[in-house]
Amino acid sequence: MIINGKEIKALAEYAGFKVESDGIDNESLYEAEYTLAHGLNIYDEEDGTSKKYSISVQCDGCEHNEWNPLSDR
Repeated sequence: MIINGKEIKALAEYAGFKVESDGIDNESLYEAEYTLAHGLNIYDEEDGTSKKYSISVQCDGCEHNEWNPLSDR
């Protein structure tokens, strides 16, 4: 699934979270696309192992463009 920052904000607000501005008025933050995936193995540089997570995210256009876990394993 691919969603953008504006959609993430709307989803968080729909779920009952209060989303406050951090003072940055940067439209590119809302335009960045985030890919959500299920069941990915992500390499952990700290211990040198690969771990499987139920939900992970990748930001297209963000600095490192790497996969990050959103859930516990």
